[in-house]
Amino acid sequence: MSAPMILAESEVERIIRLSRNAEFARAYLEKGIRVPTFPEILAEYSGITDASALREKLCTRLQGMIGEPNAASIRRKVSVWFTGKTAPENRGQLVRIVFALDMSDEQAQNFLACAGGGCLHQRNPIELAYLYALRSRLGYNEACHLIERIRHIAIGGQGKTEVLENEFTKIRGEDEFVDFIRQQRMNLGELHNTAYEYFQEYMEVLTKPPDSFPHLPERAYSVREIVQMYLKPPAGSSSVLGKTLRAHWPDEKTLSQIANRRQDVPRKVLILLFLITDGAENSLYVNDAAVSDDARVLFDDRYRRVNQMLDDCGYSQLDPRNVFDWLMLYCMYDHGELNGNERLQAVLRETEENDALGGDAT
Repeated sequence: MSAPMILAESEVERIIRLSRNAEFARAYLEKGIRVPTFPEILAEYSGITDASALREKLCTRLQGMIGEPNAASIRRKVSVWFTGKTAPENRGQLVRIVFALDMSDEQAQNFLACAGGGCLHQRNPIELAYLYALRSRLGYNEACHLIERIRHIAIGGQGKTEVLENEFTKIRGEDEFVDFIRQQRMNLGELHNTAYEYFQEYMEVLTKPPDSFPHLPERAYSVREIVQMYLKPPAGSSSVLGKTLRAHWPDEKTLSQIANRRQDVPRKVLILLFLITDGAENSLYVNDAAVSDDARVLFDDRYRRVNQMLDDCGYSQLDPRNVFDWLMLYCMYDHGELNGNERLQAVLRETEENDALGGDAT
């Protein structure tokens, strides 16, 4: 497991202080957390703090990359990014930026996680090729040529990332990489298997609630009912906060496609399901903290478990500088009056009401 992200005591105290007031929590999310612009994210993870130098390097290095347009189009595109009002969402574009700015593999993983694309998946052959190229200091076009050498190799999709990591670090040379893909093809796949196992565990608790859900009639529940009961998205979208929370919010179609393995399990979905089910502890998880009456003990335990779950899946741990992540931390503190999902819905209602009054509109 990666080293756990330490949650500052001042942050915990803020969460405790705001835990009984959804309106104050919404106000803190709007005004207390500053969402970094895309140029700021680029500067942080590339190490290039001069905006002009960063913009020029990006324009120059993107030229000639497979998949990029002509120089004039690149400059227009980069100029739009540097207004801070929009950012690229296409994963291929984000990967090209990583190579253009000469990021290390560690910088690249952190940048991709922060920019919204998620870390490079170490069971996906194409993303493994990108990761190998970054570690070997190859260029983007060289990575693309390497991908062409492995694209025809059929993969099985049944393995786990941890099985591959040790062998992957031993690879020296492109031929060895291609041999590695051939040898491990049955362990490789495009979807996160561990994340899917957690998803199934949480959904099992929701579709077939155990006895610890006494407020629900004993019967099976559909995906549509689960969305209606637990995952109502923030209705308002006029505010920065509303748009941020609503982005990639799961609906019935998303959950059904994940269940049928037609879509990968997003980090946001896993965290929401963890919150709703308390990490499935109602049916599968028991320890001293789970039966504690101490709200701080319960909070610390949830924080540890959710980060362990995210780390198991290869996703970044909770970061209180992120609006969605802070909201999840806020909802994990149990002051004895509302459960986590009820606290979430209370903040979402405050956001909707504030939007209706014209607050924080863009």
